[in-house]
Amino acid sequence: PRRRHRPQDPGQALEGAQSEVPAPPDDDRSALYRQLQVSSQDIAWLATTPGEEARGRSKPPSLVSHWRKGADRFPEAVVAGRSPRFRLDEVLKWMRDRDKLGREPSSRWLWRHSIQLLPPLAQANRANSLRPLVTGLVATVAKFQDGHTAPASELDDEQVIDSALEWTDGNPFRNPDDLAVDLSGVLLALRIALYDSPEERVLENGLDALSTFTSSEHATSEPLARLLARLALAGAPEDASLIDLGCGEGRVLTQVLDHDENQRVSQIRGLEIHEETVRIARRRLELQDPGSEGCIEQTDAFGELTESFDIVIVDPPAKGIANWTSRCTSLLEPTASARGFLVAPARDLSADGAICTTTLCRNIEAVILLPPGLRPHTKGPQALCVLTGEDRTQDRILVIDVSDRTLVTGPGAPPFKPNGRLKPTGRAEISCTDLTEALDDWRRQGRVDVSELEGRWESLSSAQAQVSGFGPVKPDLPASTLEAITRLQSELAGLPYGIEAYGRRIAELQKRVSRVVSDYEVD
Repeated sequence: PRRRHRPQDPGQALEGAQSEVPAPPDDDRSALYRQLQVSSQDIAWLATTPGEEARGRSKPPSLVSHWRKGADRFPEAVVAGRSPRFRLDEVLKWMRDRDKLGREPSSRWLWRHSIQLLPPLAQANRANSLRPLVTGLVATVAKFQDGHTAPASELDDEQVIDSALEWTDGNPFRNPDDLAVDLSGVLLALRIALYDSPEERVLENGLDALSTFTSSEHATSEPLARLLARLALAGAPEDASLIDLGCGEGRVLTQVLDHDENQRVSQIRGLEIHEETVRIARRRLELQDPGSEGCIEQTDAFGELTESFDIVIVDPPAKGIANWTSRCTSLLEPTASARGFLVAPARDLSADGAICTTTLCRNIEAVILLPPGLRPHTKGPQALCVLTGEDRTQDRILVIDVSDRTLVTGPGAPPFKPNGRLKPTGRAEISCTDLTEALDDWRRQGRVDVSELEGRWESLSSAQAQVSGFGPVKPDLPASTLEAITRLQSELAGLPYGIEAYGRRIAELQKRVSRVVSDYEVD
């Protein structure tokens, strides 16, 4: 499929249309506030003014505990325990009455928080089907509002829900008979969000918020997708062809379209076998580029393909990584510029790993050991491999270790934190630009001159067939401390666990001791 030029930012079209679309009535917001619950972290955010946040002086969540202990009757928690939750309408009234509200909830904030209403309604094994459902809800309501035929509040909820359910394989809800009532808060928030933002942005916010409750191997995180796209485009030839094997929800392809300012890629293609996931990917690409129809195919990534490609991208499941690697290299054009980009568990690059125990390591040009959290559905350290075609073997492998860095994915983009919150981590930052420049240096001169990566890269012989990190060395554990911990562990292990009064506490103490030891290098 050939690419067409992308249209202008959909937000520009929205600005002209907003005067024609009736604003959601205040009653919509009030009704939504009654349905949403907020945490102490959320309340602290509401208490912080934008100016305070910009200066790094956000209110702490502990502020809520202080208010609850005071004599000013803070609203009762509707969910008790160590992580209490409160009704948003009661919290807002209390804060307004006492002049403690730093900002009003934005439409984006309300939409993201309304997503929390969905997971408790879904069947236990159908949580991931909420992702195509949200895509369908956004598409349906956006289509209606684009027609400017009536206020958003006049939408027929049952018709919207029926249309959205066509995006899923069967009804994923436990109680399908009361969906108009159960989903009313989600629909209210969606209408408010679509009044202020284009569909593309609302969809991304909804799916991102849903990622807190679902873990899908078919969804590539935004920072990882952006990194893959930037690296792939940096060395792309003119009129390049690109394929994403197991493209999932299409996030990498949309990032390619978004960052391909020089229109170097003329053909994009994505293969995905899961029908619900294909629907999400197609909608994403359609919003990014209306000319992308037909770019996403519902098919097995290992099916027959007669073409070869300049760029092959793979963010595969953790299992069968050797097969995915072989598939990637076999589809590359037999040219010097053709490259594959594959994400894999770092353990598969060790001496006895799935990749390095085969001849596939001869096709590895570079390995980037990634910061944590970029692949939330996988466990353990992850790596990004840059691959060459089957007939273009490499004598040396560039290894870049940024596993202890914080990734900045683009100009103006906030540093990526694994927990999704912008808190200082104490880690130095590394950018996509640093990594693309490092690969360019390596290809031109066989070394890396990027100052931010000094001491963070090395050249290995591909015959070594072993890649490991070389970040900060763990400190030595003093012998006296090790002896005391060892004695404590022995005594704990010998205690009887039948005594209910202290059994659980001892088990927890053993875990903590193990964590302490793991932070040190022990001979």
